[in-house]
Amino acid sequence: MRRVLLFLLPLALIGCSKGLDKGDCPLYLSFAEDFALQWESMQTKGAPLELPDTNDFILVITEVDGGKELFRDLYRNKPSHIALQEGSYMLSVYSRDFECPGFDTPQFGDEQQVALTSDGLSVRFGCTQLNSGLRCTFDESFPAHFPSSEIVLVQGESDLKYPYGETRVAYFDCGKVSVVLSTGDSRRQLLSRNLEANEVLTINFSVDLSS
Repeated sequence: MRRVLLFLLPLALIGCSKGLDKGDCPLYLSFAEDFALQWESMQTKGAPLELPDTNDFILVITEVDGGKELFRDLYRNKPSHIALQEGSYMLSVYSRDFECPGFDTPQFGDEQQVALTSDGLSVRFGCTQLNSGLRCTFDESFPAHFPSSEIVLVQGESDLKYPYGETRVAYFDCGKVSVVLSTGDSRRQLLSRNLEANEVLTINFSVDLSS
């Protein structure tokens, strides 16, 4: 009986402004001064990444109570003056929309829930990876023993094929991701892992020929 050995190594906008400037509580938004340093610290997690222009990030402002979205547009398009009513808000900035698993689609940004009063508030956004990543590598023994099979990464109802020769990181929402060996109409789950934000996991596959 052959055993499969697994080695794990951590590794179109629609602008809207429905409720801005309709209160007397000033909100000031900016990015942290060490944004570039935060970005640099993430470079070892995958392929080298180009420092993005924060003006191209997507900014979303949402009321916590009721979930009403007040603003969704590029950060560069935010009004120079933001005045909201007193209350709790979720502030989000992110580098791209991310809706389904895919290669080369890391999502970076920050999310902060704030309580706004008449005294006003200054918020500085940081930068971290909001989604998670998974990379598979294959010892030559693996495709040799499963030449008619393929690896499929599964999250919920979404499938992403991962060819034996693929070297890129596949990105997912945070949560459970399963690695499936697919052969014709047959599927065999090899493992599943719960991935967290800012986590990139490498899985190495090989076949133990001694058994």
